[in-house]
Amino acid sequence: MDTTEFFTDLTLSKRAWSQMRVWALKGHAKLWVPEVVIREAVRHYRGHLADHLRKLSDADDALYELAWDRDSQSSVERRHDEVSDLQSGYEKWLRERLGRVGAVILPLPQISHTEILGRMLREERPFRAKGDGGKKGPDGYRDMLVWASIAEHGAELLGPDDTLIFITKNHNDFCDDQQTDTVTCALRADLTGQSPQHKRVYAMGYQPMEGKIPAVRRLAKIDDLAKILPKTAEGADELKLQDRLAADVYLRTRLQQAVTEACDGLVGREIDDVDRVEPYGAGLDFDELRLPLDSPRLTAIDVHAHTVRAAVYGTDPDAEPVQILAAVTAEAEAHLEGCMHVSEYDEESDFSVSLINDHTYEAEGTRLVVLHFNARIDPHDGNTIELDLEKATPLNS
Repeated sequence: MDTTEFFTDLTLSKRAWSQMRVWALKGHAKLWVPEVVIREAVRHYRGHLADHLRKLSDADDALYELAWDRDSQSSVERRHDEVSDLQSGYEKWLRERLGRVGAVILPLPQISHTEILGRMLREERPFRAKGDGGKKGPDGYRDMLVWASIAEHGAELLGPDDTLIFITKNHNDFCDDQQTDTVTCALRADLTGQSPQHKRVYAMGYQPMEGKIPAVRRLAKIDDLAKILPKTAEGADELKLQDRLAADVYLRTRLQQAVTEACDGLVGREIDDVDRVEPYGAGLDFDELRLPLDSPRLTAIDVHAHTVRAAVYGTDPDAEPVQILAAVTAEAEAHLEGCMHVSEYDEESDFSVSLINDHTYEAEGTRLVVLHFNARIDPHDGNTIELDLEKATPLNS
């Protein structure tokens, strides 16, 4: 995906993003977003916020000159901190949002500056002459990095039966004039792994699929994927529920309640011992927390309701009535207790202890965790939500 898809939808609010997630989870498509695209989208978002804040400031000043009675603190001044928070938090939000729709963020490419310079001087696409007079010259450095990221990843993973769909409105730079439904032949050749920059990449350990070139198709926008990727009745129900989970206040509240109720049912249960092999253990899977306790137990759990998230990934074909499957996550404070040998106690530990006997402490403490649930949801009855805890992981892992 190129940056052009983000310019008109910086908050990824189009319904097509939810559909993309369903396709990704069902294995119909894999979404690749180059690192260059992420950074450009962030720059564009920050610029838009700054531009609109300036417009608001101009309007505020104009109203004041017309004797508009405004507070001692203008509406613009009250928004400066909010704009600053949005600008600083957007990149993290964007990366997490893309992760939730199944995107893989491609690293910056390994293409050498020598190769880029050679293509630029030859004015090979995506480089082309732009401007007039003294300003005329080749442009396309950013486009070259975008394509090189895709080509390097594609040459490593794609075979002749795969189709690479490049979503970009910029057909002028990537396509031949008379064939805008695919990229130019020279760019398609990058997918063979035979170009100079690929030979350098593969010398570092990558294994190209030499001679196996996938089909390449260009689409202008993500919505166009609906014309070529499968849509089923089940998929439509899943997408509808995903939209409801994002926008339906009642359903979101019910999901939060269901998570809280599920957590209440976990209190008092034992946690599987990380130092023992228990393939059929009945305890909770908190292994990644690496608890310094013997016989740990969950004594309480406080869910942060605003962090509850759900991602639909399929439909149970055998359930009657139909149940839609989803992965649900939530952040929480897990309160734990257990035993600890006196020799293993660390005074800098955040666990508080009390002596049971000469050799053993009783210890208790708190861990910030992310709870991962498998969910079954009746798409026609928002009250019917079944949750099963899969595991808990450290919040900042």
